[in-house]
Amino acid sequence: MTARHLLCGLALGAAGCSPQHAPAPEGSRPPPVLRPIRITEGTVCPQTFEFGNYGCVDLVGRVRRADGAPAVGASIGAPDPAEGDSAARGAALGGGYPSVDATGRYRLRLTRYSPPAASQRTDDADTLTVLIRAALPPGPEVPSGVPGPTVFARVRVTFRPVGQPARVYELPDLTLPER
Repeated sequence: MTARHLLCGLALGAAGCSPQHAPAPEGSRPPPVLRPIRITEGTVCPQTFEFGNYGCVDLVGRVRRADGAPAVGASIGAPDPAEGDSAARGAALGGGYPSVDATGRYRLRLTRYSPPAASQRTDDADTLTVLIRAALPPGPEVPSGVPGPTVFARVRVTFRPVGQPARVYELPDLTLPER
């Protein structure tokens, strides 16, 4: 359990902060870094008045099952900034775990709740590699504690400040493995 998971669990009790949402175990290969299909501008990043916030970014795309069908009922979120990105260490991100729609499409707005570290304040300080996770809940036949099909990917994004339009990253499809 990471310090962030403990902090989230104690301070917020948020669903997206539990250890079950953690990335793959140490020693496994890191998930791929996705290249956005397109980057556009979205709606303005609001001041949320929660712990202070330092900007946002929108991720859009589609989640599919292994057979290519839309992964209706799947959720998507960012459990933690990706490992190996020193600028992301300690970054607090929020966005929940929204469900995909009937076509498998999602829109995930990530809000940054921590400023860049003083040693990392450069022109690209708000550019981070973040880890995203898409998952289907396990079926009723699956024993308790066993997760459903899950896929992780990383994406390099730039957070826009409060009051400016968010960057919208359209990502390639995420395909869930078979159970």
